[in-house]
Amino acid sequence: MGSGAWHDIGLSSALGIRSVPLQVPYCVAKAGTMALYEGLRLEERRVKSGVEVTRILPVSVNTPFYDSAPSWLSKRPAAIPPVYHPSAVAKAIVFAAENPRRHLFVGAAAAQLAMLQWLSPALTDRLLTVADQIFVPTGARPG
Repeated sequence: MGSGAWHDIGLSSALGIRSVPLQVPYCVAKAGTMALYEGLRLEERRVKSGVEVTRILPVSVNTPFYDSAPSWLSKRPAAIPPVYHPSAVAKAIVFAAENPRRHLFVGAAAAQLAMLQWLSPALTDRLLTVADQIFVPTGARPG
């Protein structure tokens, strides 16, 4: 393949960088996609294929995910505010297709979460669990 012949755009999540309570299996899966795309980028660079690799990294998107996420506890996962419209992710994908880059955060919250995790994982722990804001009672609809 020649330079620019292919661009692999993968949808992951900033929750692949930072795991959160009650969403650990999801976060593990997203961390796996992060590893996949980092490895793929290096392999393509080594063979000089010209393949571009971009990860799209939102945090919370307004989808039915939180309506159907199971929990065996008295609380279930809630979206980490702010919650973005799916069109924000679609716009990020289109932008990435036209402007290749390593990763693209969807919304400031995703970039802030990644930066906060990098700067201070302990502070991130405290902020994510203050007043149990990322948990909602089982049966309640997230806001």
